[in-house]
Amino acid sequence: CKVLTLLCADLLCGEQGNNFGASCVDEKANEGLQEILTANHLNITAYEVSGIAASMRGDGLYKVKVEGGKVRIYPQPATNWFPLVEQDNVKKVIKHILAWEEEYNGKKYLRKETHEKGLVISEAFVLDDKEGKILNNVDLKTLGIKVPEIEETKVDDFLIVHNPNWTIDSELYGLDDYEDIDTLVYELCIMLSRNSMVLAKHTDPNMCGDPSCLQQDDDGNYVLPIGGTFFPYQQGGAKPEYLTWDGKLDAAEKHIDRLLELLFYISETSPAAFGLDKHAIAESGAALKKRLIRTLAKVNRKKLYADMAIKKALLIAQMLDVEFCGAKYEPEVPNIDWQDGLPDDEMEQATIVGRRVEDGTLSQ
Repeated sequence: CKVLTLLCADLLCGEQGNNFGASCVDEKANEGLQEILTANHLNITAYEVSGIAASMRGDGLYKVKVEGGKVRIYPQPATNWFPLVEQDNVKKVIKHILAWEEEYNGKKYLRKETHEKGLVISEAFVLDDKEGKILNNVDLKTLGIKVPEIEETKVDDFLIVHNPNWTIDSELYGLDDYEDIDTLVYELCIMLSRNSMVLAKHTDPNMCGDPSCLQQDDDGNYVLPIGGTFFPYQQGGAKPEYLTWDGKLDAAEKHIDRLLELLFYISETSPAAFGLDKHAIAESGAALKKRLIRTLAKVNRKKLYADMAIKKALLIAQMLDVEFCGAKYEPEVPNIDWQDGLPDDEMEQATIVGRRVEDGTLSQ
C-alpha cells in the first residue's frame, strides 16, 4: 500500500518544483504569491496532503493562518476533522471543526477549533481519564496557550481547505486507495507466510534409515548427530534417506503472481511503473506513457481535486497576506502548471524539434 501511495504522490507532486508551478497574471500578485510559496515550501506540504494523506485516509486538509507576521499553510490530519454540513446538501460545509486530545500537567484536555466564515473559535475542555467523557470548559490559559478564544479572520471563507482523494455524490468524505485492495493484500500476506512456513520446515528435514546410524548420548538416549527427526528403518538395512513432502509451491507461486496481477489491476497501477513488465522493452517516452495510461488517468483524477484545493488555499493565503501582513496587491486565483511526473525523454524531444525545424514549423 505504501508503494502505491508514494507512486501516485510522486507522479502528482514530484515535478512541481519549489514554486509548485503556480503563478498569477498580475505582477504584484505574483510576487506576493511567490513569497508565500517559498516561505511555506508548498511542494512538500502538497506532497503530504494531496499526495500521501488523501491516498491513505481519503481526505487531506490544508490549514491557513497568520503566524509571526507571515502567512502559513499547514497540513492537518483528517482524523481530527469533524465537518458540519447542511442536511439537504451534504457537499456544503457550514463549519469545519478540528478537535484533538492534549495532555498538560498530567491532565487530559480536548482542544477544539471551530472554523466559520470570517471567524475561528478556540476552546478547551477537561477530559475524564476513565470514561473519556468531555467535561467542563476551561480557559485556554490553563493549558499555557496564548490564543484568543474568538478571532476574526476578515476573510469571507474558511481557513480550512478540504482535499478529498476522490468522492461520490452522496459523500463529503473522500475514498482512499486502500479500501479496494485490503482483502487482496491480506490474502497475499497469508500466501507468503504459508510459503515461508513450508520452506522453513524443509530447511531441517526428517530422515529414515538403519538404526545403526543412531548414537547413544550421555543420558543413554539414541540420537542422530544431525538436526531434524530420525525414524529407524531396518528392512533390508536400507541406507538413510530424507523424508520429503510436495508442498505444491509451484501452484502457490502461481497464485501469488495472480494476486499481484489483481492488485495492479484493481489499484489501477501499471507494472511498468515498477519495472515489472513481463518483457523488458527499451521504449520511448511516448510508449511509456501509453503503458502507464491507466496509472496516469488515476493521478489525473486526484489532480482534479488537488488543483481546486491548492488554488483555494493559495487564494485565502493571499487574502490574509493583504489583511494582516501589509501586502498591497489584489488577490487572485493562481494558475498551476501541472507536470506528469515522468522523466523527460531527451532523445525523443530532440527528434521532434529536429523534424519541426526541417518542416519549417519551428525556426532554428
